[in-house]
Amino acid sequence: MKKSTFIILTLIPLLVVSLAITSCEIESVGTGGLYANWQLRQIDTLSTGNTADMTESTIYWAFQSDVLQLRNISNGNQPLYLRFDHKRDSLIVSNPILGMKEVTSEALLLPFGITNLTDTFSIEQLNGSTLCISNRLYRLRFRKY
Repeated sequence: MKKSTFIILTLIPLLVVSLAITSCEIESVGTGGLYANWQLRQIDTLSTGNTADMTESTIYWAFQSDVLQLRNISNGNQPLYLRFDHKRDSLIVSNPILGMKEVTSEALLLPFGITNLTDTFSIEQLNGSTLCISNRLYRLRFRKY
């Protein structure tokens, strides 16, 4: 009796912990390391070749689940939220929301390098420390924060 109680009391917590770890892994599988906070470090304008140094930037992109949070810490603005879809070397962001309202103008998104309410980026580089994406106008370089 004591042996079976010991086994039950030992195995049940181990099972619960292993299921919790597995569910976290399932949630992040397929993101290729995208889930993180990323600080904007550089913006290249593709048509002109101009580069803007953003190393002192307080603009952050944070990915989790299927939600992208955009923040500019220095101006104290409310964060913007968008849906994102990441497949292989493609990143689509859409459905921007500020507070409880849907964003209907690209003007709020432009400081973050997003040019349309639904914007498609090519992922040029994604590793443990660097994210580089480009849309039709800009190349954005981030460092993992």
